[in-house]
Amino acid sequence: MTKMTDDIMYGRQALTKGEPWIVPEALDYLRSIAKPNWAVFEWGAGGSTVWFAKECSVVITIEQSQFWKKDICKKLYNRDLCNASIRYIPIREGDEYYADIILDHPDETFDLVSVDGEVTKRDQCLINSWAKVVPGGYVMLDNSNWWKGTIPEGWTRVDFKVVGLKWIGIREPFDWHTSFFKKDNMRGNLT
Repeated sequence: MTKMTDDIMYGRQALTKGEPWIVPEALDYLRSIAKPNWAVFEWGAGGSTVWFAKECSVVITIEQSQFWKKDICKKLYNRDLCNASIRYIPIREGDEYYADIILDHPDETFDLVSVDGEVTKRDQCLINSWAKVVPGGYVMLDNSNWWKGTIPEGWTRVDFKVVGLKWIGIREPFDWHTSFFKKDNMRGNLT
């Protein structure tokens, strides 16, 4: 089981280790469901990109920081993980292209879609994800306690939570949730 002794240190270690920076129990859950033949789409490059490239067959990542993209590409190259591609898409106010890029892919393409990128675009990223997941596949949403939307019919939700975290420079404790949404195995259940 993954342990988190200090949320800041855990985040730094996650990138160094090549792991997703999500609630530790959520990482354990992800390890239990991920398959080597999975196709993954993610918003937000990082340790997760390295982990998915190591554990899954196809990884498409959308990143809004050109500097961060270069850093993660270097980490992938150094680990000889060439099954991952990272696209840099800058965020512009009023521009939905960042969230809409998944719409370029056919429905039911991805085994997992990870929504952990640009905070202001996460709702639209999530909405655009539902149809792109194969039956029996997943959407993973980090910081899901910020999201107030509803899931489509035929999906189930599993939440992982850590409460009362403290971050340097922030006086009030905060909560951190990572949620997985699983699409029913039956086709055509999206509303």
